[in-house]
Amino acid sequence: MADGDGGPDQPATDDLSQDTPDNELRHRGTLDVRVAAIRRIAERASLDVAGTVRRSSTLGRLRGTAAPHADVRVSDRTARIELRVACAWPAPVSSIATEVRDTVLRETSRLSGVPVTTVDVTAVAVSPDDQTSRRTVA
Repeated sequence: MADGDGGPDQPATDDLSQDTPDNELRHRGTLDVRVAAIRRIAERASLDVAGTVRRSSTLGRLRGTAAPHADVRVSDRTARIELRVACAWPAPVSSIATEVRDTVLRETSRLSGVPVTTVDVTAVAVSPDDQTSRRTVA
């Protein structure tokens, strides 16, 4: 064995001059994704699901009923999301909620780089009068 390769008689040396993937990762900075960014990604991803609508009004924002609305908690470099979405009535609310959960879990993890462990979705059906905008599919 060559010197410094971690053979039985000597420990492996850490040659930082080599450009190996491990050495590159050790010298990179860290990415601090803010909770607000994760919240925005989750809310936007939920609107990509057919059947969801944006519900927003001054009174709704004050009362906390605007949708979509995400509450994000990050700990140990993973995120947990509680999400409220609005669905245009009539709608298959339960299947929309399932698709929202899967979409938000996948897209938020992918776009933020933070693993999302849980997405809890509360879906409410709203009448056409309560909708601010309707998602259209071309």
